[in-house]
Amino acid sequence: MVSATLGTLVDNVIVGRFLGTEALGAMGIVSPVMFLFMALGVICASGGAILVSQALGQGDTERVRNVFSTAICFDVIAGIAVCVLGMIFLRPLAELLGARGALAELSVQYLKGFLFSAPAIVSLGVLMQFIQIDGSPRLSLLATVVMTVSDVIFDLLVVLFHGGMFGMALATTVSNYLACVVLAFHFRKSSCTLGFVRPRSPLRALREMSLTSMPAVMTMAGELVRTAVLNNWLAVIAVSAVAAMNVRAQAQSFIGALALGGSQAVAAMTAMFFGEEDREAIGLSLSSALRQGLAGNCAAAVVVALIPSVFPRLMGLEGGEALRMASAAVRWFAVAQPLRFVNLLMSQYYQSTRRTARAVFISLMEVLAAPVLLAGLLKGPFGVNGIWLAFPAAELLTLIMILLPAAAGGSRGSLFSRLLLLPEDFGGSDADKLSVSIGSMEEVMELIDKAYAFGEEKGVARKTLDKLSLCIEEMAGNIVQHAFPAGERRRFDLLVYIKPDAILLRMRDNGRPFDPLAFLREQAQDDPEANLGLKVINGITDSFEHRSGVGLNISLMTIRRE
Repeated sequence: MVSATLGTLVDNVIVGRFLGTEALGAMGIVSPVMFLFMALGVICASGGAILVSQALGQGDTERVRNVFSTAICFDVIAGIAVCVLGMIFLRPLAELLGARGALAELSVQYLKGFLFSAPAIVSLGVLMQFIQIDGSPRLSLLATVVMTVSDVIFDLLVVLFHGGMFGMALATTVSNYLACVVLAFHFRKSSCTLGFVRPRSPLRALREMSLTSMPAVMTMAGELVRTAVLNNWLAVIAVSAVAAMNVRAQAQSFIGALALGGSQAVAAMTAMFFGEEDREAIGLSLSSALRQGLAGNCAAAVVVALIPSVFPRLMGLEGGEALRMASAAVRWFAVAQPLRFVNLLMSQYYQSTRRTARAVFISLMEVLAAPVLLAGLLKGPFGVNGIWLAFPAAELLTLIMILLPAAAGGSRGSLFSRLLLLPEDFGGSDADKLSVSIGSMEEVMELIDKAYAFGEEKGVARKTLDKLSLCIEEMAGNIVQHAFPAGERRRFDLLVYIKPDAILLRMRDNGRPFDPLAFLREQAQDDPEANLGLKVINGITDSFEHRSGVGLNISLMTIRRE
């Protein structure tokens, strides 16, 4: 997420330094169009990624491909439609966004070139999100590097040959299409789960994605409306005030990506664990994200608050009122950043666990309702500073609204457990589960004894426990042998869940992708006598499944109780 924002940041730096404050203000005027493109992309990128993660958690590859194909079709069609409509209503659109006086023609010129990027920008979100989940996070990073580097090169060429705002927009457009080309290489990988098929019931799939992504869409739509409203208020004060808002927006896009990227990563993880009904993994993911995310965001906020003039100076604002206003805007953004991270994280979490209404409420409160209301109240007595102050005040108000229902929930469990909002019977009883993290064959042998004793306590027959022991020994050995490179520390999680009629055995590791069933099929063709252990496991279990997603390999075996 940080690298993906570099292109926009670079555009603003080059525009501010070489084309002046008015051009930088025009970039701020046009920024809601970027939010519109991203909002359209988020419908499928955010909602689709959660549906795909849940489908991977349930082992439904067919649904994964159907969701992906529906998402790509929608994004391309929506991008083309927005591009055409924007060209038809070019000047009215610029006026609606607040382009007045010297900003008007500059905004129109940028829009002319930027609208062509709509299909690419709308589709990039889906491609990056889905490809990361499907095991190619480095390819997504490479695509953003290519996009950023090419954008810098094209921007400098535009400046050299006096291409103006239209040329700047075309540079951004071409770089976004290059990123799409890089991401397309994922589909040549043999481990690729994604694939384009003719969408089945596309309207139903799109409806599911839209409902699931509603919080993220509301966030983007809210930022679009909020930016347009505040830009109109600021344009009345001064062009430099609009430029200051744009500088603040760039700081939020770049530094704020720590909050947005982290919360989206947690959403993908918790969605997959939600599909597996793994309460423990959900709680660990969220608590780890809170600790690490708050540490990182607080550190970034302190640095930015201490040197707030870095972003404005980077964009060519060297002195005077414009620099003062922009520095104040960046400082108040930094104060809001840690609170914003917590609010984004909780919104994404509730979105991934199907608490859509709660997630939508948080998004609308944090992005639109609270900041616009507070800015309207504070701009009278405090002027421009009142608008900057409204942002941290809005984040604090939103966090209070999140915590109040859980705090009022009585003494049932901890505050954190009440915030999870998971049903009491979610994932079954902990008393019937044995959950262990192991890392060597010696620990595997100890675990076999522990699992055997646990099964005996629950009244499981010896014949069933013998099958369980064999499955643990064989599968753990395969993970140690194939999932991790030589010399790498081996850690993987194992769950034994004793149900009334069966035992569920789940193994989960974060090593390199390894599908034991695919491995078994390939080896069986070459040598029928090879890998007898896996063949025995396949024979003694009543179901044997493997799935991969969000960087994890997961094997599930079910053994019917004698």
